[in-house]
Amino acid sequence: MIKSFQFLFTSFLLIFPFLTFSQKENKSKNQIIVSTSVIDYLIGPVSCKNLNFGAEFYTKNRNSISFNVGKLESFGPPNTSGYFSYGVSSNNTSGYKIQIEKKHYLDIDSLFWPSIVLFWPHILQYKSQDLEYTGYYYAGNVFYQNTNTERNETLLTPVNDLTSNVYDVSRNVYSANLKFGYQCIKKYGLAIDYSIGFGAQYISSSSSGKIGDTSVNNERDFPWRKQFDSGSGIYPHICYQLKFGWHF
Repeated sequence: MIKSFQFLFTSFLLIFPFLTFSQKENKSKNQIIVSTSVIDYLIGPVSCKNLNFGAEFYTKNRNSISFNVGKLESFGPPNTSGYFSYGVSSNNTSGYKIQIEKKHYLDIDSLFWPSIVLFWPHILQYKSQDLEYTGYYYAGNVFYQNTNTERNETLLTPVNDLTSNVYDVSRNVYSANLKFGYQCIKKYGLAIDYSIGFGAQYISSSSSGKIGDTSVNNERDFPWRKQFDSGSGIYPHICYQLKFGWHF
């Protein structure tokens, strides 16, 4: 836990100063937007949901800082992956995800209509209020995710009978990303934040209680092909977020 907060804090210091520009100071009071990230409710590669809550605090000079905290848990019954499935078989998954983000708004509120053809949720952001914290923006985002997954392995006994063993897989994901998005705030208070971006992630996995050979149950993450049960590495990360919230 301490290492995860150290990562978030260090990334915050390294990335976010580059997103601050000198502009006239905002004369309005600080504003708050509470929200939830809809796409974050689906977490892979296991069948898992992220029940998350976030808040964005407008500071000044068209900048804001936001956070999002989520509780990860399985959808319900065990997930069994098949030949055409990109998921990893599991009995149960639990964990949490913490995100910190800083935005810089570009003072561009008019929608770029060709972008709606490629990213249709953008149409939901039509008719936004003209505020210093609405319109197009770019942002720096860092997150830490920790999960513990319960899995089964099938073992062959000395008398050629099959038996099952349950073991745990602990995974840590550290990621830093640059994003581009658009925030819309309707007159009645509904806030819609849609963004895409790219970055890098470091994934580390370790298993405990596993009896069989490591080549057994060697299912891999999709699409980066990292072995789920063990190992570590740096991989690309694609950000795709759609947030709904309320402006106070």
